[in-house]
Amino acid sequence: MHPRTPRARLLPLLVLSLTTACSGKDDSGDETVDSLEPKITGTVTAEGEASAQVAFYKAFAFDQGGKLLAYLSSSPNATCENVADYLRVSEGPYDPKDMFEGGHCNMFIIIDGDFDGSFSHTRPADSTEPNLVAAGTSMECAMGEGQFELTRLTESDRDDYYWSGRWWQGRPNAYTYDFSGGAGSSYQLTLEMSAYDGGFIHEELDDTPAVGAVSGTIEAEWCDALGSTGLF
Repeated sequence: MHPRTPRARLLPLLVLSLTTACSGKDDSGDETVDSLEPKITGTVTAEGEASAQVAFYKAFAFDQGGKLLAYLSSSPNATCENVADYLRVSEGPYDPKDMFEGGHCNMFIIIDGDFDGSFSHTRPADSTEPNLVAAGTSMECAMGEGQFELTRLTESDRDDYYWSGRWWQGRPNAYTYDFSGGAGSSYQLTLEMSAYDGGFIHEELDDTPAVGAVSGTIEAEWCDALGSTGLF
């Protein structure tokens, strides 16, 4: 699970000029936000109750001493810096506008002690072994209709940004991970997932597994700032 109660975040798509949107390039010839396409896609459905899209546009990662931390975002506007701010354990309320699109999932992965420039693992759907590899994975899904609001869930909570609809959090239990790269360079992250453990964590004693095919390969930017999040 996520190392702390997750915050729900929202992305309004960046509005570009008509000329830029049509060309898909800026004046330097680089890709613009409007021209980006998600590299890992699918749908996660929690026992038929609610669903969210998976459309990972950006990914960021950092490794040190055999530990890999990666974050995959539904926002084409996500940056290394705002991902690190999102994850930094001592931060207060974080405005979600550049991190999370409503109706979508984001994903946080830690591989602890087994990453040496590459890592591969497959867990079939019928496995009965403990799901230790995915213990550091958290999928956060803003399901159904809603919006992100600065509020508190109970009297004892602090103010934070929460999805006003149903918020599902969990981890894959039928999946393939194939990761490589790092040491100051970019990473290639390949994921195939089909079943998930988790629940609507803001609903008391909830345990609601999810299903849905998600797959693709994304290039993750080396992100030094992830080393200062308090998670290493």
